[in-house]
Formats: sequence, structure tokens, C-alpha cells
Amino acid sequence: ALAWKTAVALCFAEEADITVCDAGVFGVPNNPPAPPAAGAINYINLLTTIDGEITITTAGLAAGAGTEMVVVMTPNAVVGAGAVSWLLTGTGCTTQNRSIKC
Repeated sequence: ALAWKTAVALCFAEEADITVCDAGVFGVPNNPPAPPAAGAINYINLLTTIDGEITITTAGLAAGAGTEMVVVMTPNAVVGAGAVSWLLTGTGCTTQNRSIKC
């Protein structure tokens, strides 16, 4: 997801409007294909970028629930601030012993 975060930050720096930073425009990469298609990303079932927000649906399942874990990366973009900070939320952040540290 680093490529998408970097691209969204660059898009915002150039366009001064986070809502135009979608997949496939202003240098933001297209959403990758879902597995098992060629070009899919290991362990990621879905990755979308809309209005600068990156949503990743992982191949990892929440313990006991059997549902895919999701991580949402929401940009905090302020014109003139010089940088974009990110808020990470979702079940991929909160599933004990199964998620990343957000």
C-alpha cells in the first residue's frame, strides 16, 4: 500500500484537493486485480482508492468470525501543511493476535 499512500500524498500536493485523488488518475495507481488474476498482490483480496482513502481487504480472516480483515487508510490532508498524515482503522487493526499494529 506504500505506493498508493505516496501517490495520494503527491496528488494532494499537486492538486490541493484530496477528493480528486482516486485510483487511476493524477498519478495514483489503478486498483490491482483481485486474486488469482495476474498482477494481484499477495495476501490482498481487494485494494481501492477513492477520494484519497485507501481500503485494503486482506486474505487474512478474523479469528472465529471467518470474515476478511479490512484496513482503511484515511488521509488527513490540510492545504499548506506540507505533509499528509494517515489514520488507520478497521478490523485489520483490531482483531487480537491477527491484525497489524495501527
